[in-house]
Formats: sequence, structure tokens, C-alpha cells
Amino acid sequence: MNNRDMRLKKWKKVMLCLTLALSMMLVACKSKEQQPFKNSGTSDADVMTEPTEQADTEANENKLSLSDIEKLAKENVYHVHWYTSTEGDFPAGTSFIMDSDKFGGRILVTAFHYLIPDGEESTFKGKDLPNFVQGGTVLHMKSGETTGASLKNCIVIEDAQAVPAIDKDVAAFTLYNADKLNTLPLSTHSIQMGDKLYLLASLWKGENINENCVYEGTAVLDMHGQLTFKFDKNYETMGASGGPIINEYGEVVAIHMASTQDNSYMYGHSSESFRNQINAGTVSSVTYEEKAELPEDSQEEEAPEYYHKAGDLTAETYFFDLEITGAQIVDSIGDVKAPEGQKFAVVSMTISTEGLNMDDFELYSDDFWMMWGDDYSIGYDEKELDGIAGEVTTIKDNSKNYVKYAFLIPENPEYLMLNYMDYYYDDNDVFHEVAEHYFEIPVDGF
Repeated sequence: MNNRDMRLKKWKKVMLCLTLALSMMLVACKSKEQQPFKNSGTSDADVMTEPTEQADTEANENKLSLSDIEKLAKENVYHVHWYTSTEGDFPAGTSFIMDSDKFGGRILVTAFHYLIPDGEESTFKGKDLPNFVQGGTVLHMKSGETTGASLKNCIVIEDAQAVPAIDKDVAAFTLYNADKLNTLPLSTHSIQMGDKLYLLASLWKGENINENCVYEGTAVLDMHGQLTFKFDKNYETMGASGGPIINEYGEVVAIHMASTQDNSYMYGHSSESFRNQINAGTVSSVTYEEKAELPEDSQEEEAPEYYHKAGDLTAETYFFDLEITGAQIVDSIGDVKAPEGQKFAVVSMTISTEGLNMDDFELYSDDFWMMWGDDYSIGYDEKELDGIAGEVTTIKDNSKNYVKYAFLIPENPEYLMLNYMDYYYDDNDVFHEVAEHYFEIPVDGF
């Protein structure tokens, strides 16, 4: 029950892998012979043919508007709630549906690297996947609602593996009730350097999510099954792997897989490469149980909300006793100055487990949100801020812990409300929200 340290373990495992692998990949790419841009549905002759003015006009007429692309993101991109043999059930990644003549209908395509048991990153391959995955419920990415579809069989791609082998990082599944799902076509247009591309996923920029789920980028290089592209590096791409990267015609040119540590470059598994690998696969003899609905424990729970007025700054939570001991509104922390028009709210708190007989666990800065009006910021996790805790604070059993978190706020907020989400993950990695606590913080500090 004391599994708070299991929080988002799938994401953290993936991000660690990407950080280590991609720092080396950029160096390796420089030594490879660069190949001309090609797509999944054209020959070299097609690429080299000079387009006519008429062809250019027809192509431009077939390009989608931004509103059309936003509709694709809303209606044609999915999440999966996975069921596994050893790690319970969990939501992870992004996916899309494509038509497959070989497999007789619609199949779900996503990133392989989400589906690797802990500790088996270097040995787990595509041939091992059918016995680890035990099924999955397909959800609409935008709404999070179930689609009525679920995984039926794994398409075994024997040599599939995780990054840094981006050109092998793919997983695919046949489906129950696939006729209810929208598909995306694979590319029939060649990619040129500088072409406009769109990543369809649900990403965060700072504390704010992009509601239209469309992220514009430009193509940089397409080689050896790997597409390199650039887009706004301020977006966090955690959870976007498996999401479709489309061209201006709404065709999938690649699956998003990874990014450099500073988000300067993004990487995708090119459509020709993953299509060929999927077509070389076979349907597993293991057939999953139909799971059109989420298990009861995975449904959103109605958690009580507690509002603490000024002066009422203590709360009992699932893991510890919490006391807000101070708040300062400052222009800078050490050498770090708040951006123009903003300040830092620095909140001090005592976390006590004395007498509770809890095991050690980890507290995350983004469990705390500072709210004002219709906006908010999560706990600042930059370790270089003097005196401010980093992303993770280790809480020892039977101890008192003194922590600070910083939040970027407007210069003159009408009010400030500190929110703490009280939750845990059970032994099957199922999320349970216990309560929401809201603490009124004076706008001048105390």
C-alpha cells in the first residue's frame, strides 16, 4: 500500500532510457551517410521527378486546414489502458489505428518501449510481448472515455526493441470492435527537408496543456527508418511516444518515439519502416480477453475536498501529517530571477510521519499546485534554486521533514490557493485519489 514511489514509474523508466541513448545517438548520426528524403509510398523515381505547376496546385488543394488537423487529433488518436502479467494495469503512451490488408482490418499501432517489464530493458524483445501484455482498453486521447474497443491479439514483431533502436521500436495489436475506431492513412507523399509536420498528442507546456493536441514542427532528416524533426522545445513530450506524426495531407509519416534531453530535436519511426516490420509480423496464438470497459478501481474516484481557511494550515493525509509553516512572495531565489510580470511564492512546510509507522517513500514537487483565478502552476522542481527542494523529496519513516517548494505566480494575484492531491498506487499500480486539500495562502505571504 505504501507504493507512492511507484508513481509514474513507466514514464520515468522511459525518460531515463531516452536521456542516456539519445545523447549518444546524435554523435552516431553524424557518421552515417545521409540519405535523400523518401516516404513510405514513393519510389526514387517519384522523388526525383520535377513536379508540374498543375501537380503543385492539386497538392495544395488537398492539404488540410489547421481545424481539420485538430479534428484528427480529437477523433483519430488514442490512449490504451494496459493489462500485464506481472505489473498490473496502467495507462501509458499514445497510439493510432491503421488499416491492414494482411491482418484483415484495423490494427492499433504504438511504441514498444512502454511495454517492457521493469528490469528487463536490455533483454525484452517483441517475441516476449504476447505473454507480458494481457489485453488493453482503448480510450479516446482527448476525452479519456472508453471507445468500446480493446486489444485482441498481439502482432508479434520478433526483433522489436526499445530505444536507442528507434527504427525497431513499434508494437501492434489486432482489436475487438475495431469498426468503431477512426483510422489514419500512411503517407503517400515524399518528405522534403523543411516540410511542415504535426505531432498529434497530449503535451504540456510549462504548467499548461495544449487543448487542441496539435504540435507543428518541421522535417530535418529521414534516414535508416528514423525521422528527425523539430518543434517547440518548450513542450514536454513525456507520454507522446506512439503518437502519429502527420504531414499536411493528414497522412502518417512516422510514430513519435523520443527527443533529445533539451527537446531540441524529436525522433520518429518512419512509416515505411514500421509498416514493413508490422507486415513481417505474425498474430500471436494468445488471444486476450475482451476488455471494453476499465476495471472498477481504474474509474475516476469521487475524492472529498477540504478547504483550509487562513490560519487553518494543517492536514492529515494518507501518508503524513502536513503543516504549512510559512509563505514568502519574492522576486528572485538566489541568482534565479522570476520572469517579467511574475514572482515566486515560496511555501515552507513540515511533513511528519512520527508515530505513523510508514515505510520510506517519495514526495513529488508537482503533487502541489498553486492556484489563482482560472490558472495555476505546479511546484518548481529546478534544483539550482537555492533552498528549494528538487523534484523528489525522500520522506523517512518516523521523522519530521522540512521542505520548500516554489511556484511562479502573477505579480498581483487576487488570491492564492495551495492544492495538494492526496493519493496512492496500490500493489497493482492502480491509482487511488484519497482527497484534495486546498490551503488559502495570503497574497503578501506570512
